[in-house]
Amino acid sequence: MDSVGPYVLYKVPATVQTLTIISSPAMKHLHIPSNLSASEMYITRTGINSIHFEENISLNTVIISPCELEQLPFTLGNLKKLAFFRISNSQIQVLYIQQLRLAKNVERLMVVRSRIHSIIIDSPERCCDRLDELDLQKNLLTSIDFATFDPLHRLRVLILADNSIEMLVGSPSNSALEYLVLTNNHIKHIAFCGWNPLPSLISVNLKNNRLAKEPSCLENLSTNATVYVTLYGRTMEKFVELKNRSQSKLRFCLTFFPCE
Repeated sequence: MDSVGPYVLYKVPATVQTLTIISSPAMKHLHIPSNLSASEMYITRTGINSIHFEENISLNTVIISPCELEQLPFTLGNLKKLAFFRISNSQIQVLYIQQLRLAKNVERLMVVRSRIHSIIIDSPERCCDRLDELDLQKNLLTSIDFATFDPLHRLRVLILADNSIEMLVGSPSNSALEYLVLTNNHIKHIAFCGWNPLPSLISVNLKNNRLAKEPSCLENLSTNATVYVTLYGRTMEKFVELKNRSQSKLRFCLTFFPCE
């Protein structure tokens, strides 16, 4: 069966709260009906390349992995109670902020272990009033323009770890941002001199990049913010020297000298 239409899932009993579709590599198309009363859906090891959601007021969690999807489903916005959406090991190469506008009820969105190399913004207009966390770790990103995330004005957690990021452009402007995670990338230089005030910022994690020196203009960050860095190519003696004279906002990390 390469297609599951609404007439199939229409018969799922109302008592079922978790629906799992597993090990169906021949399945290419999936249609979720409006009457489905399950609150959680797990789609695992399928060949799905398209999925359609009818308007639904029950589903709050959808997890898909792996799959052949090349973009986020345009009908995510039909899931009125959706709080958590995770897709991994997909064929998605470009993330369009416009698609997040359609999924306006999502609180946590994860597109991980996929092929994303670009993030494209359609308009600076604010959106996604409920989006609290965006996780794009383990993709193929090589540069980040923070202006791309400007519409996500309620964003609290942004995870960009385990990509191949070398360049950071601009400054986040998300006033609600608390945690920015950039670990395990290829960043060689970062300065906070031109950064916008981020009053809620708690942590910027830059561990395991290729930084040769500590970031400058730390005073531009909020008083509660801590920056975690691993300095690339430094001796243990130089590391201890830097740690002893570091500002309170900076935490140096090594595999043999972990962050405090």
